[in-house]
Amino acid sequence: MENKYPLFKLEFTDDKLPKFIEVNSRDYVTNGEENNYPNHLIDLLNRSGKHNAIVTGVATMIVGGGFKSDGVMTPDLLRFMENPNDFESLNDILAKCALDLKLFGGFYLENVWSRDGLKIASMYHVPFQEVRVNKTDTAFLRSDKWSLGMNTGSLKPFNKFNPSNHVGGEAQIFFYKEYRPGLKHYPLPDYIGGIQHIYTDTEIANYHYNNIKNAFSNGTIITFTNGVPTQDEQRLIQRKLELNKAGTDNAGGITVNFVDKADQAPIISRMQPDENDKQYLQLETATADNIFISHRITNPSIFGVKVAGQLGSRQDLIDSKEVFYVDYIKIKVAEIERTFNYLLKWISQGSKLIIEKGNSTDNSGDTKVADTTTAIPVKQSAQLNESDILLLFDECGEPASNYRIIKQKRLRFNSDIEEEDKFKDEWFADFEFAEALNIDISVIQSKVLSVIKENPQLTTADIATIANISPQEANDALQYLSDEGVINIDSKAGQIKITDRGLKTIDEGNIISTEIFVKYKYDGPEDSKNRPFCHQVLQKNKLFTKDDIDMVSQKAGYNVWTQRGGWYHNPDGVNTPYCRHWWSQVLVKKKVR
Repeated sequence: MENKYPLFKLEFTDDKLPKFIEVNSRDYVTNGEENNYPNHLIDLLNRSGKHNAIVTGVATMIVGGGFKSDGVMTPDLLRFMENPNDFESLNDILAKCALDLKLFGGFYLENVWSRDGLKIASMYHVPFQEVRVNKTDTAFLRSDKWSLGMNTGSLKPFNKFNPSNHVGGEAQIFFYKEYRPGLKHYPLPDYIGGIQHIYTDTEIANYHYNNIKNAFSNGTIITFTNGVPTQDEQRLIQRKLELNKAGTDNAGGITVNFVDKADQAPIISRMQPDENDKQYLQLETATADNIFISHRITNPSIFGVKVAGQLGSRQDLIDSKEVFYVDYIKIKVAEIERTFNYLLKWISQGSKLIIEKGNSTDNSGDTKVADTTTAIPVKQSAQLNESDILLLFDECGEPASNYRIIKQKRLRFNSDIEEEDKFKDEWFADFEFAEALNIDISVIQSKVLSVIKENPQLTTADIATIANISPQEANDALQYLSDEGVINIDSKAGQIKITDRGLKTIDEGNIISTEIFVKYKYDGPEDSKNRPFCHQVLQKNKLFTKDDIDMVSQKAGYNVWTQRGGWYHNPDGVNTPYCRHWWSQVLVKKKVR
């Protein structure tokens, strides 16, 4: 008898990857072909383990130690950092923006103006997937139900952030997006070239999952050759087989076939899988490589993704993370810093935020890092009093008058302390390629320069006396050197400053051949507001080595690098765990006596 019941039916789905296009609708521009592209990116983040580890790991590296002020912490800035709104801190907003920047290629910030319209009163992070821009990029519509095809009448409108056109109490949206050729309204993430491989990774995981769910029994056929039972009897037999087979959820995977041949035993057949599992394993390796490439990852282990053949030493992982920070993370950090510092103009005048670099670790739990400000073995006993700490500063360092400062910069990052060689190398590179002088310096003019170098506040008569020349010769030499740009004469301040051009001329032939040192100087304002401690340290006018300051920190019981003079009670009543002074890194050479 002919089998009246079909064995199975093959069905092939026509699944396409979501397509990103920008389409002008009536009131807004769609984000993707179905106006739902950000949600597809979120879905990928949740489904691909490798992709998730990289995206969230990058966001964590961007956030680092969070926002810090690079100068005086004003009361307005302190309040805003702690509570930009009623629900979160500024670092909470930073973490969300960092994740959006990596996942979507941009982020949105809602800024609410004060009632008088002069300042930003509060700031909120806006989920990227909830915002659509209008055709002219001047306004936004927000909804959490774009995928449901809402009509525009139920959407919440916002104007674009515009300090020149707003009213008191108005909420405006600031939209930061990374540039992408060919796109006008929305960004795309920098890993977009690997999107197909990320989708493939999710399908590979799905394949292995279903293999387990089906107890690796895909393709098993049991053929009963003793006649065709009724449909109810067929369903009963199949349910009994399913209840007795292995598998996590006793799911299917066995096909039951009935034919009309009496008095024969059942035939159990096994369809060969053609080693699909091995093919998927090979594909998995190639897919992973392409995902890493799209994210610009050379060593996935820095994100906890172990790859065969790349199990380097602990130091290798730390070095890889440092390279990735410099080549990639630092760029993202700069993007966010620029955005927030732009908005900071309407929050706290004269303030500036920086994102403190996080620690470099090997993800092994041992977080020993090359960071001077945290690696100092500060004693845990009670801190010394200020008089004792001042004595520590007396025990080390050298008078600044013993050195000529060639270059200096204010320390802003912990890592600056560890980059003494880089500080010197950068200066040498600038010096080596400096413009040639192409001027002739006479013996008299050279004498004048040498005298000024030691004391820039001498009068013309004093210079003539010390150089053993006539006042007229001294005056002529000063005029010539000023005309050639070797010196700057500040008559109001009564001071003559030798320019870099001049320093290169007189520096014992060639400054590069002399010994150069990197030292540290306690810097900052000197006025009546200074605490006695800070006043006395400044008055010492000494230069210290890194080891000197580390030693003071260890004996003082607190980190002198970060706290400097210790707790400071600001005039506005706000206390900060550091004073208003700072450390400057200086490049110096010993004066010739």
